[in-house]
Amino acid sequence: MQSVRRRITEIMKENGSATIAELAHELGMAQVSVRHHIDILIDENLVQMVGVRRRDGVGRPSLVYG
Repeated sequence: MQSVRRRITEIMKENGSATIAELAHELGMAQVSVRHHIDILIDENLVQMVGVRRRDGVGRPSLVYG
């Protein structure tokens, strides 16, 4: 497994779940890059979407992965 994907799974084990924005912040990467790695982890059945987090105010809700 690639080191970025390994780190994503480690973060999720530590925190239980995370959004793309949280992972991008933690990894110091662009959200689009994190989303690419999450898609691969989902295809490998290592990560799944576990919920939705609503924001205060306007904007799209954030998907939560675990």
